[in-house]
Amino acid sequence: MSDVLPTTFDKEAFAARMKRAMGEKGNSWICDRVSFSDSTLRSYLKGEVEPTLSNLMSFCQATGANFTWLVTGDESATANEKEAQLVSLTEDELAYQLGYIRKKPVGHETATKFVLTQDRSYFALGGRDPDLCRLLTITSDTNAPKLKPGDHCLVDIRKQPLTQGYFLLAVQGSAIIRVVSPTVRGYMAMPVNSTYPGFTLTVDAEFYPTDPGVSIIGRLFNHFEVTPL
Repeated sequence: MSDVLPTTFDKEAFAARMKRAMGEKGNSWICDRVSFSDSTLRSYLKGEVEPTLSNLMSFCQATGANFTWLVTGDESATANEKEAQLVSLTEDELAYQLGYIRKKPVGHETATKFVLTQDRSYFALGGRDPDLCRLLTITSDTNAPKLKPGDHCLVDIRKQPLTQGYFLLAVQGSAIIRVVSPTVRGYMAMPVNSTYPGFTLTVDAEFYPTDPGVSIIGRLFNHFEVTPL
């Protein structure tokens, strides 16, 4: 039995909670967004097998289900679902707020607040601190169609080295989003939209940028549906 499951784990009750979390979403919709197969999903929904930790995490991320509620059935676990309230900022507003650029962007004082559809347990599962995450509003087509103007993403602003993925970088006083990937000579920072320029990043032994005027603001780690307050 998995270490995350109660000693007396009711597979049928768990299956019922999975179906409740899925709502009207079909198996194919779920399987396009989780790390396990359709046959595994069907075995869970039939109450035949116990879930693994990685599959529980994947299902919660795909559906927005509260992890504790899904595992235990504790309805009170969803009571803090809207505690992860963040402020939505543009790239430049976030860079200014964190001290990466000095010029105050227009509209900085009128940032709109949003409430995430996920709960705080989502951040814990990813090893992240909600207080060190920001909700980012995409304002340009630099990374379209992956990130379109008006889309929202979460940014983890913990001090962290470069890895492969989407990063918000401060470059010569501007804040830009680039897809970072390793090469034999360092890292490439490329936009999704090929009409915008990419560039090479040199890094130190701990994989932090060493180029003058370049620093890491944070890493983008998910899109979120948001509801205006």
